[in-house]
Amino acid sequence: MSFDVSKYAKKIQNAQSARVDRDFLQEGDHVIKIEGVVSMTSENTGNDIVILEGEIVSTTNTEKHRRGDKVKQMFTLSGVPAWKVDEYIGKLKTIVLACLPEGAKLTQKEISNALQGGSDSAIAGDCIRIIGKNKVSKKGADFISFSYARVAEEIAQGWTVENTIKDPNDAIEGGEPVEGDDDDMPF
Repeated sequence: MSFDVSKYAKKIQNAQSARVDRDFLQEGDHVIKIEGVVSMTSENTGNDIVILEGEIVSTTNTEKHRRGDKVKQMFTLSGVPAWKVDEYIGKLKTIVLACLPEGAKLTQKEISNALQGGSDSAIAGDCIRIIGKNKVSKKGADFISFSYARVAEEIAQGWTVENTIKDPNDAIEGGEPVEGDDDDMPF
């Protein structure tokens, strides 16, 4: 027996689409194709968050990731200590800069277009290199420190583990190393 599904059409039209289940990015040297960027206020915590969603093009961590895996990174911009917000804002700037053409001027409009819109984000479709290193804070807490770098188009299309730059300090933000000073971390 069938029913008239049109009586649910308005609810379906106004519903938020289900998201692809993604794992958090782990340690390793990865090239990620950005599939979307979502900016939202968490229903659970009330915090403003930016979620970078992507697919692994290649990785050095073949134990935890493989080509084609769907991954995400979250950046909390409210409800956390100010030092953490500042760290995430710096990382988001680095991500946007890595996806813009070299020498492009970074404007508030470009930042807004890049960090929202889901699959319509201005950086959706771009590739980025993300380096995650296991570290221990001065208070003994384990964490993964992430840095970001531009990926040349020809590398993004055919990148392999053998193409990986071995020195993570090659990841730059405006010519400076991206990684922060671990002594600044309060945990």
